[in-house]
Amino acid sequence: MENAFQKNKPYYIVALVLITLAVFGQAVQFGFTNWDDEVYILNNKFIKDFSWLGFQKMCTAVYAGNYHPVVTFFNAVEYAFFGANPMIYHFMNILFHVVNTILVMLLVFDLSKKSWVAFGVAMIFAIHPLHVESVAWVSESKDVLYTLFMLLSARIYIQSKQDNRKSLPYICIALFILACLSKSSAVVFPLLMVMLDYYLDVAFDLKKSIVNKWMYWIIALGFGLLALYTQKQEGAIIETTQQYDLLYKLVIPCYALSYYIIQFFIPFHQSALHPFPETLGVWHYASVVFLAALALLVWKFRKNKNVVFGAAFFIINLLLVIQVLGFGKAVVSERYSYVPYIGLGFLVCMLLDTIQSKSSQLKYGLIPFVVLLLVISYNRILVWEDSIALFSDVTEKYPTSAIGWNNLGTALYRADEMDDGLDALNEAIKLNPLYAEAYNNRGALYLKANNFVSAEPDFIKASALRKDYSTAFYNLGVLYSKTGKLEKAIDNFKISIAQNNDAQSAYYNMAICYNQIGDKKAALDAVKNAIALKPSDDDAIALQNAIMQAPAAPQIKATTDTNTGDSFSKSMAIQQNAAGKNLMAANNPEKAIEAYSKAIEYDPQFAEAYNNRGAAYGKLKNYQSAILDFTKAIQINSQYAMAFKNRGMAYNKIGQKANACSDWSKAVALGNQSAAGLLEQNCR
Repeated sequence: MENAFQKNKPYYIVALVLITLAVFGQAVQFGFTNWDDEVYILNNKFIKDFSWLGFQKMCTAVYAGNYHPVVTFFNAVEYAFFGANPMIYHFMNILFHVVNTILVMLLVFDLSKKSWVAFGVAMIFAIHPLHVESVAWVSESKDVLYTLFMLLSARIYIQSKQDNRKSLPYICIALFILACLSKSSAVVFPLLMVMLDYYLDVAFDLKKSIVNKWMYWIIALGFGLLALYTQKQEGAIIETTQQYDLLYKLVIPCYALSYYIIQFFIPFHQSALHPFPETLGVWHYASVVFLAALALLVWKFRKNKNVVFGAAFFIINLLLVIQVLGFGKAVVSERYSYVPYIGLGFLVCMLLDTIQSKSSQLKYGLIPFVVLLLVISYNRILVWEDSIALFSDVTEKYPTSAIGWNNLGTALYRADEMDDGLDALNEAIKLNPLYAEAYNNRGALYLKANNFVSAEPDFIKASALRKDYSTAFYNLGVLYSKTGKLEKAIDNFKISIAQNNDAQSAYYNMAICYNQIGDKKAALDAVKNAIALKPSDDDAIALQNAIMQAPAAPQIKATTDTNTGDSFSKSMAIQQNAAGKNLMAANNPEKAIEAYSKAIEYDPQFAEAYNNRGAAYGKLKNYQSAILDFTKAIQINSQYAMAFKNRGMAYNKIGQKANACSDWSKAVALGNQSAAGLLEQNCR
């Protein structure tokens, strides 16, 4: 059997690769979503510093409630070479998933020594609809990475049981540590090792198996405690433990476990978000009976190693996520099935192999099941194309989900679908009147529409609901700076900075406000902090030089720039540019153009001023002049994502769709997420 498997292995691998790519290859055309991708990729400062110091920070930092430096490092490599191009991140997720699929086949053959079982389990793993989330969602690169290292460790462990090479146990431990450094779910691996002993050892000794894993238990305990601490600090471990009674907390884990079992055989009603039920219904109580019946069935077949191992593999990998502790915002999440379904697939295929002794054709009954999975997955992956598609699906499945409506509304207004975005955010606030993020996002929508009167109370409400809401205070600062209330703007920027020491934009905007009210020393202190947080910020550096050379602050002497005339010109350019922004905020594009033109006179290489003047021309529907200005901005700064986006909008207005789509694609590649919505809406 082994010789036959080795002979046919290349064909199996080619088949798995082609079918997996046929389903998931579509994802390379997708963009980022506003479902954690902004946190882990677009706004993640750790992946943007690909240096030795940056590497040290990656290894020690807890970010967004998680400690997974291996994932951060891989994302940093992607960002260093390709920037914020979503195609690369999707491609790497697919690549890791393909490798994992091959490893699943090899692992299952190591256990079963049956070619068709190994291929069947791998095929189910490759294309199961519940695995779409783990592969198509950029932020879940941690899923495919930790699985990669855990599967490698499992194979090395099996090999070490038959091979006396001293290096193998150390390689196994190293891979286990890498898995834990990718995702804390890997801490269950010592339990899986015990089950591997149970399945492979002729004379299984439970006590000896447990004791021999002592080093793994210590590592698992350390990473497990760290995960509990970081998740608690993030506020994730709160929902069921604080809001619901004992009956609820007993029934929900049974429901979650039943959900994953049923979805393995009949995948339906998929969603990126499955909110906690407000009350328990008949299906929740029925899940207790369902699990009890399955437990009796497993007990009846307790002497069948295939049944016990498959069921244990499935349950062990779900222990941490079936809401025994109660965490997160979802009662179940499809990505949690990624590794557990290896166990269920193994159980089903081995049972079919046992039964087929009476009917040699029975194993072919797996083919229509696989075809069904393939069709569902092929269609399901399209939901992950962009944030609008993703959360339109969520709100269709769960129309009472405030989170779904909030994320949909945010995606819509960023794609300039303001009316639909407002309707969605209103619905989110209606469903949850205490939803700080929804108020902040609605305020941002109003701010984008220059509706300052409506934006202000929303930002105030958001900051009142969440006293530590740095973004809401920052947005208030921006609003007040646009309306000329500079002292209030400074106060809110200070609060934002106090809550978020990495608030580079807050320091920069506060420096502009201080400069406008004439407090040059405070302006200089603020802009220095902005530069310290982002040394590559050319605008902040130009502002610093301008402040240091401004006549209003003779007591501050420049130490590095002797060209005072040039610095004074840059200072005046920045001030005229800021004046233009205020005039645009006051809905006066004609005067704004005059201010931007003066800024350009002072500094002919001021890319932002050209971009802003182009936007003002666009407001007046003078699209040809707008295109000329956006083009000039791009000539000065070829990485100016906003200028590409704006030029694309101008091209679109005059019917040059091909040019528009090309510019939006470049904007997205340079990290402008708002252009992604325009690209998806108009070009695909």
